Amino acid sequence: MSSIELAKMNDLSSALIVDPYLGFKTHKIYDSYPPSLSNAEVFKLQEIVLEYLQDQSLEEAYKKFRIFCTDYTDLNEQLLRKQMASHLQTLDEDVGAGIRPCKRYSKDEQNGVQIIATRKWKKHEVIPSLFGHVAQITNEEENTLRVANKNFSVMESTRNNAKYLLLGSISFVNSSCDANCEYTGASAEKTTVGIRTKRTLAKDEEITVFYGEDYFGDENKECECPACERSGKGAFWNISSS
Repeated sequence: MSSIELAKMNDLSSALIVDPYLGFKTHKIYDSYPPSLSNAEVFKLQEIVLEYLQDQSLEEAYKKFRIFCTDYTDLNEQLLRKQMASHLQTLDEDVGAGIRPCKRYSKDEQNGVQIIATRKWKKHEVIPSLFGHVAQITNEEENTLRVANKNFSVMESTRNNAKYLLLGSISFVNSSCDANCEYTGASAEKTTVGIRTKRTLAKDEEITVFYGEDYFGDENKECECPACERSGKGAFWNISSS
């Protein structure tokens, strides 16, 4: 699986599932890849999501969503299934997490999202509906995406000093410098990454992870997370010191 394949299947999956559910276009890596949908098609996609939430049949949902992909000749069917499963389970709030709009972060341009706990979680519990897939990414690919100001997740392996593009429902989890969750299962040999709680989570609390020390500029000086706002750090340092 290449990073390009992962990005395209993730873009397509989120365009067919997450965007109709939320009512706006979430960030894409390849803006020209997802389909342009009519209002009637969006309504049909919303119906498919509601049907899935009632019958919980991933296979039936995939067959229905697959009809909207007939114009694509470069589909990775197995990967597309995995991405759709990841996104669909994020919409099922009965499993303990749900997706919500989020207008906090400036780079999201009012089209951001966040993941909220829909029940109480104990410390060190794995949240099964939040998972994603990784593919190795080159420094050149990462730099290209950063220059284009794309909103995406990159993990760095301390074992082989390689970087991996991380996508799926897990990529909707925002970063916090006081994160309540952490990634689990990540390694050079595994392609699936999950989320585990670091402490008890209350219902309606945002689920967060820590992206890294320098993810938002040197020493995260551009970080806009609530923890930085409370402490007057990151993007709020000049505000607090003025």
